[in-house]
Amino acid sequence: MRFEIDFTPTKRRPRIKRNGQSYDPKENQREKRAMVAAFKAQCGAVVPLEGAVSVKVDIYRRMPKNRPKKLLREFDTYKPDADNIAKAVLDAMNGLAFVDDSQVVSLTATKHDRTRRESDMVAVEIEEVAR
Repeated sequence: MRFEIDFTPTKRRPRIKRNGQSYDPKENQREKRAMVAAFKAQCGAVVPLEGAVSVKVDIYRRMPKNRPKKLLREFDTYKPDADNIAKAVLDAMNGLAFVDDSQVVSLTATKHDRTRRESDMVAVEIEEVAR
C-alpha cells in the first residue's frame, strides 16, 4: 500500500487537564483525520494487515522563501524530527492499514533534501513482510 500526504504531520505531546486527565491536542486529531482521509482516498477500503509489517516514510519538505535564491537544495536538519513524523503516521494508520503498530518490524524514515517545491509531502509505503 502506498499513499501520499500533502503536509508534514507532527506528533505533539499529550496535554494534561487540571484534574489530571490527559488528552490529545486538537492539531493531532485534525492531522490524524487528514491522514486517514488521504489513506482511504488513495488506497480504498483495505483490510488491516495482520502479520509483520514494513513501513517506509519519505519526507519531502520545501525550502523557505527567505533562503538565498542561489541555494537550490539543502539538508533538512530542521524540526520536526523524522522519528516524530513517522510516529504520527504510525499512530494514524493504527487499526486502518495494520491492526496495531507493534506489528511494524522495519521502519525507515528519510528526510530528503529541502528543495524549491510548491508544498510539503510525505510518501508512505506499507508492506507485509514474508518470512
